[in-house]
Amino acid sequence: MNSGLINFKEANKYIGWILVVGVALGIANYSLGFWPTLGQSCVQQIIMSLVIGYSLLVVVSNVPNWFANQQPNAEYIFLFCIFIIIGCIGTEIENLVRSFLFKEGPYQFLGGGGTYLFNGILSVILGYGTK
Repeated sequence: MNSGLINFKEANKYIGWILVVGVALGIANYSLGFWPTLGQSCVQQIIMSLVIGYSLLVVVSNVPNWFANQQPNAEYIFLFCIFIIIGCIGTEIENLVRSFLFKEGPYQFLGGGGTYLFNGILSVILGYGTK
């Protein structure tokens, strides 16, 4: 058992796969016409995969230590909330990248609309799926 609060070792094993998933999603989104260039699409999706995927893996791999002496319901409620938050943070970072890196209009805090809901639900599904 690690003496630190957060252990990144387990999540670090999957960074290569997270990058592959980001590239694959970038190609898929570009082919569906969501992004103007393949490069932009891949960069956006790699960043989203790293933010959401890596964060979910860190949380899921550490939660047994954090909730070792707690009721199971506390763990599931915590996970549900943190998964939603991770999805929303991913959406906000996507908006930042789109605005500052690719100059697609001014950045608007919480300007992601329905993308927050989509990424929040996706994070819950992926998070519980990795658990």
